[in-house]
Amino acid sequence: MQQLFPQEGESVPRLRFPEFVDSGEWEEKKLGEILDYEQPTNYLVNDTNYNDSFKIPVLTAGKTFILGYTSETHGIFQNSLPVIIFDDFTTATQFD
Repeated sequence: MQQLFPQEGESVPRLRFPEFVDSGEWEEKKLGEILDYEQPTNYLVNDTNYNDSFKIPVLTAGKTFILGYTSETHGIFQNSLPVIIFDDFTTATQFD
């Protein structure tokens, strides 16, 4: 079986997508160098009395992702960039 990942000391994978075949070595970066981190404090709801008749989803990074729906309109995340949500308690991740 062909080795897919680089051996120790190598920085180029042995099997690459065609568009990356001649791209050279990987550049290693820390996650904080390419992503911004934002505390979710500004996006917490005050009332946890959720109802499916409300339109605004309350997201959790745990296994359920949509915890419920709220009528609160403050603290809604407006940025359209991709978001990665890390959950401190379950170590589950959700990329959206």
